[in-house]
Amino acid sequence: MTLHELAERGETTKPPSDPNAPVATLPSLPRQPSGASTAPLPAWNRRTDDGGPPLVIADDVEALARVISSEVGHGPLAERVAMGWIARNRALERKGSASVAHLVCSPCGESSGNARPFSTRQPATASSRELAAMILASPQSEDPTQGATHCFEAGLQDRLHAAGRPGHRLDARGIRYCRLRGLDYYGTVGRWDLFGPKGGRGARPVPPGWNLDGYAVCCYGDKRPACRGRTPGDRLEV
Repeated sequence: MTLHELAERGETTKPPSDPNAPVATLPSLPRQPSGASTAPLPAWNRRTDDGGPPLVIADDVEALARVISSEVGHGPLAERVAMGWIARNRALERKGSASVAHLVCSPCGESSGNARPFSTRQPATASSRELAAMILASPQSEDPTQGATHCFEAGLQDRLHAAGRPGHRLDARGIRYCRLRGLDYYGTVGRWDLFGPKGGRGARPVPPGWNLDGYAVCCYGDKRPACRGRTPGDRLEV
């Protein structure tokens, strides 16, 4: 049974590769890396915006669980499953590191571009830990996103853009255009558009409803000559 089938059925209690296998053991505390100081860990099961010291977590299950809790919360299971796999795939994509914890919890906090591509601001829950453990224990062939490494919530992006929030100069249409310059569309799960490597197994045609034909804007960090001196979201001649 695949994780996609589990999501449709609302089940998360058994690893999908073997219905009779036990659930992966969940850690009671994040494990410190070998050679780390024996000083007590900070209060790890907390929000990162509570005024406390930076929170560093070395355990992949705990870090991935925080991604799921922070990005999707108590949203639909299919969204939480997809988010967990996307974060796992993004970590594997990083050269020299296959650690989810290193990607998102060194230290934990709000999402911050490529430095921390997923939020880990919220503490994990028992259900997010269970789901994270299952995802990390599953073979790559069980990935329902088929290799997606990026995603964004289109409706939220449009709301933040309309409100003029800093860092949101692009609406959902602009984000889609900019993502597709270096990635392929990998499908939509609930509120989230998924993207992954060009020509990957999950690549699929762009929905016509995105209205991207004849559309072009400047993106963040855009090095094209036409975007010199311009801001993200400025329209370009096609």
